[in-house]
Amino acid sequence: MNTTIDEWDGKPLWLFEQGDLVVDDIRALGRLGVGLRCESWIAHSPRFGIVTLKVCRPHEINGARGIRAMRREADALLLVQHRAVRSLIEPRIDAPIPALVFEHAPGTSLSEILDHRTVAPPQALDLIATLMAAVAATHRAGLV
Repeated sequence: MNTTIDEWDGKPLWLFEQGDLVVDDIRALGRLGVGLRCESWIAHSPRFGIVTLKVCRPHEINGARGIRAMRREADALLLVQHRAVRSLIEPRIDAPIPALVFEHAPGTSLSEILDHRTVAPPQALDLIATLMAAVAATHRAGLV
């Protein structure tokens, strides 16, 4: 699998092309975002349709720390049920590229909303209420 170097942190990123197999039967459609240990991709699964796929970055696939973090995240997500929290469809942590398969939630990301700074007060209140309800659900699950 091809990689490239991230200009931001100097560490490798996956260089999947549209249609490339990423994990088992799941094919990449496009990158959604990059974190320190993982990348998120919009992908297609023959069983689930369009999904969000969170994969360990290339430098993390053989590291115990990144794998442990992914297992903790999977365990935690199974405890939280809220419409503002993407549902974990299935963990694929033991795959050659460890991954979590999430339901895909199309729409504008929070960072895009905040970058444009054009949120009207009623929209801002709705957003805050949704986020607080998600935090409350996380708290009820004993995670916050």
